[in-house]
Amino acid sequence: MKELIVLSDISKQYCTKGGTISALAHINLTVREGEFVSVTGQSGSGKSTLMNILGCLDVPTAGDYYLNGVPVSAMKEKQFSFVRNHVIGFIFQSFHLIPSLNAVENVELPLIYRRMSRKERRFSAIQALAMGGLEQRMYHKPLELSGGQQQRVAIARAVAARPKLILADEPTGNLDSRSGQEVMDILKQLHRDGSALIIITHDNKVASMAQRCIRIADGHLV
Repeated sequence: MKELIVLSDISKQYCTKGGTISALAHINLTVREGEFVSVTGQSGSGKSTLMNILGCLDVPTAGDYYLNGVPVSAMKEKQFSFVRNHVIGFIFQSFHLIPSLNAVENVELPLIYRRMSRKERRFSAIQALAMGGLEQRMYHKPLELSGGQQQRVAIARAVAARPKLILADEPTGNLDSRSGQEVMDILKQLHRDGSALIIITHDNKVASMAQRCIRIADGHLV
C-alpha cells in the first residue's frame, strides 16, 4: 500500500523557564494507507505531542514530516486548513460537542467549511450518525445523550467527510467497558472500509486490536 505518513528523524522541544524539555527525539515512523496503528506509553511519554504533529496541530522542532507525499513544512496555512478538514478526522477523549446544537448539527458543523450545500451536509451527517446506530437520537442535544452516544456523535463528526486518516486520542478513555467496545467496533469498521486509523490509548486491550502497536517512552519509539 502507498505510504500515507512518513516521519523522518522528528524531534520536538519546548523552551520553559526551567530550560529546554525534549518531548520527542528522533522519531522515524511510516504508516501506510488503510493501516491500523496503536500508540501506547505512560503519561508524559510524548504520545499527545506525536498526535498533534501527525494532525498538523503542531510542528516539529527538527526532522521531516511527509503526509501523502507532501512535505508538511512546505504547507501554507490554507493547505493546513484543507488537510485538517479534508484529509484527517480527529476523535478526542473529551467529546468537544457544542451543547446548544443537536447531534446532526454537531456533525454538520465541519462540513460547512467544505462548502457543501445544506442538503449535502444533512445527508452526510445522517449517514455518519446512522453508522453509529444513532438514527433515533439525531435530534437530541449532547446533554440528552449518554457518554457512549456522545462519543459516537464525535466519531460521526470526524468521519462524515470520509477522511483518509483518523486520529483518535484515548477514544474510550471516558467510557464504560460496554460503550468502549461499541466505539471500537465502529472504529474497526471504518478501518475495514479503508481509512487509516491511529489510536493513542492506555488500554492494552484496545491497543491489541491494531495491526501494529507502537510504544513511546521518554520521547523515543521503543
